Amino acid sequence: MTTERNEITVAVDAFQDEARKSFEINSGIQKNILYSYQSLYGQFLESIPKIYWNNSRIQERFIETYNTISKNIFDNLVNKTNIINETIFGDIQRFSKNMESANRYYNDTAKNYFNYQNYFSYMKELERTSSNK
Repeated sequence: MTTERNEITVAVDAFQDEARKSFEINSGIQKNILYSYQSLYGQFLESIPKIYWNNSRIQERFIETYNTISKNIFDNLVNKTNIINETIFGDIQRFSKNMESANRYYNDTAKNYFNYQNYFSYMKELERTSSNK
């Protein structure tokens, strides 16, 4: 019984380690995507004022555009992170519920087996005492 619990504990620990590693990898990927977008749009937006420097409104539009793009990237990053977190933690919760069900099933099966063994022993004892009379 303890070896099965140890195996279940090892399986749960392994699953949690994999979920943590997936989360860390995802965070790194999201950072790389964010940096790529920032550098790409930053270069693009930096070249615009050089071309249209004589236009007095271009500096304001540059700042507005950069802020809008940065806000959109950040919002998308937060939304994707939330979706991934919900997925990972939902899977962990489902896995935990499955482990609880398996544990309950195992305990019920063991209890039924021991009840059967006790009944069988009782019947043998009853048969032996009745044959001795």
